[in-house]
Amino acid sequence: MSAAALVAGTLSSPVYADGTVYNDLSGSEIVALLDAHGYSATLTTDQGGDPEIMAAADGLKFTVFTYNCNTQAPRRCNGLQFESAFDLGHKPTEADYVAMNQYNNDKVFGRAFINKDGDAAVDFVVNLTGGVLTANLMDDVGTWKTYVLEKFIQNLGWKTS
Repeated sequence: MSAAALVAGTLSSPVYADGTVYNDLSGSEIVALLDAHGYSATLTTDQGGDPEIMAAADGLKFTVFTYNCNTQAPRRCNGLQFESAFDLGHKPTEADYVAMNQYNNDKVFGRAFINKDGDAAVDFVVNLTGGVLTANLMDDVGTWKTYVLEKFIQNLGWKTS
């Protein structure tokens, strides 16, 4: 079975038919995309009324923030930011900042940083401006978990299940 057929076959929503180009997504479409990857996802909204998705993959919690959303219902957004943060269990040290910088130097996907709460955090941005094909969008969602989130945790010396 071809990769495109596999992707099309794993998604129940016709929104993700092969060959579709996405310039923006609604919150419910983002949830469907995450569900198609086997993630647990719940749609909420941020203080400005834009979609915000609380999700988990294999017990690893993360949030999908949305950007550049229109104001009509349902709000459609062309910028997504996947983000997860982990309590270091201590106040960040110079070694923690060095570890974040080393991760950023070694990895192509994702950005590691110490967030405003002093947690080790990682994010991954998906830009839909100009259009993104289904296969690319599905690959980005998979990249978040496999090549960003799991590698970040391993970089911290933690184990993933």
